[in-house]
Amino acid sequence: HQSWPARTSQDEDQSSGIWDREARQWAQKPDADSENDPLIVLMRQKGALAPEHSFLDVGCGPGRYSVVLAREAKFVVGCDSSAEMIRAARQRALTEGRRNVRFEVSSWKSFCPREVFDVVFAHRTGAIDSVEDIEHMTRLSRRWCFYTVFLRRENKAVAAVRKAAGFAGGPRYDQHVCRVLSHLIEKGFFPHISYRSEVRSKLMPIEQATQWCLNRLRLRAQLSLQQQEQAASAVSLLARDGMVDMTQQALLVDIDWRADKEL
Repeated sequence: HQSWPARTSQDEDQSSGIWDREARQWAQKPDADSENDPLIVLMRQKGALAPEHSFLDVGCGPGRYSVVLAREAKFVVGCDSSAEMIRAARQRALTEGRRNVRFEVSSWKSFCPREVFDVVFAHRTGAIDSVEDIEHMTRLSRRWCFYTVFLRRENKAVAAVRKAAGFAGGPRYDQHVCRVLSHLIEKGFFPHISYRSEVRSKLMPIEQATQWCLNRLRLRAQLSLQQQEQAASAVSLLARDGMVDMTQQALLVDIDWRADKEL
């Protein structure tokens, strides 16, 4: 069994292609719930959501948060390495008539905007993969930073595919979170954290489920033809009447800190 590999620049290029292919599916998801979404609620509680504030959405995807926040903010910028995701985000903003939102195609590591922002946030995105990425968030913020990330994530189908492909375990989200928190504390930012659990139930046809699971692995690893065939067989064994249970159970952590070190 192989250990779960760290992401490389080659993996980042491959992930952009994966998200390009999945952009249409993600674009069909509704806007974030402005009244009940945990991240938006947290922003309001902290006083970050105000009409005079600017926002940067890291790994914005199809703009589900950017466009919603643009309703209450001065302006919003979203960046994502997937050109198709950005295309979908721009269409979402156009459909809703939001002129105070801008989207840019860029990896987070190379993103160099012409401004700094009152609020920089990253919600459940693979764009943040290291403490250097966290430092980049902090440098571009004059007030608040918000980071939502998995602490644990369980999906039986993905776990079966991972095992069949020869990987001993999945990404160590807990280690990543510990590194982020330790780094912020060492730098004197003293982050606040909160936890929330989530269960998402979904059935998928075998072919769609297989591709979805394989793509989750491809985000971090190059797969041989043999590994792909073994993974496909593992998904088939889970199917019932041609459908695969893709229920995901997750524990998430919301981390927020003041970039100006105000406690």
